[in-house]
Amino acid sequence: MSLIDVAKWRFLVNRDPEFIIAARYWNALLKVRIGEQGCILRIREGQITDVEETPTLFDAYDIEVAAPEEDWRKFLEPIPPPFYQDVFSAAMRHSFTVGADLENLFAYYPAARRMFELMRGARVED
Repeated sequence: MSLIDVAKWRFLVNRDPEFIIAARYWNALLKVRIGEQGCILRIREGQITDVEETPTLFDAYDIEVAAPEEDWRKFLEPIPPPFYQDVFSAAMRHSFTVGADLENLFAYYPAARRMFELMRGARVED
């Protein structure tokens, strides 16, 4: 994806102590869409074990977080504007969508929130 280095994001997440504790036992396929681009992160027992960087419409996922590229740019700023600090508030106030298995997502929301915070550290500078 053009806005983030997915390999770096995976590295940051899998080595983050806060994520590791919050994500224990989490199993999910998390699809992230930035505009027309996307990836699917395979999370197994609280670790990102695999990344599909060119998913198709037919690839399965449990949870999807999506937004236009311009909204992701705001979300990924070092100090995001109001309501871009978190994907849930961005979905309530902006163009983000969060869907599919919300029970799975909210059971591990602290882990997901930390994962998206760490995404800022993997942003590719323009």
